[in-house]
Amino acid sequence: MHEINGMCYSDSNKQIIDVLEAKPLDNYKMLIIFSNGEKKIFDANYLLDIPIYSPLKDEVIWNGLVVVDGIVTWDDENLDIAPETLYLNSVKCD
Repeated sequence: MHEINGMCYSDSNKQIIDVLEAKPLDNYKMLIIFSNGEKKIFDANYLLDIPIYSPLKDEVIWNGLVVVDGIVTWDDENLDIAPETLYLNSVKCD
């Protein structure tokens, strides 16, 4: 176990990854630049039927994404997606 900024993590071998930049794209996709320098595309369509993420169906909310402390957030930080989820469920792009 290790601690970073007051948060305890059970696996000390995992690298912490943050989102440096994110840009909403058409059809509920986003371009993301991660703290390891990788640029990837995340497709959020699979999330839209999950009740907590249903507000993202509103294009105004979707397009209003903001990166706060390495995390992609919407709706004044009331909704977010973990950077690890974004990283693991996205595809590399050039």
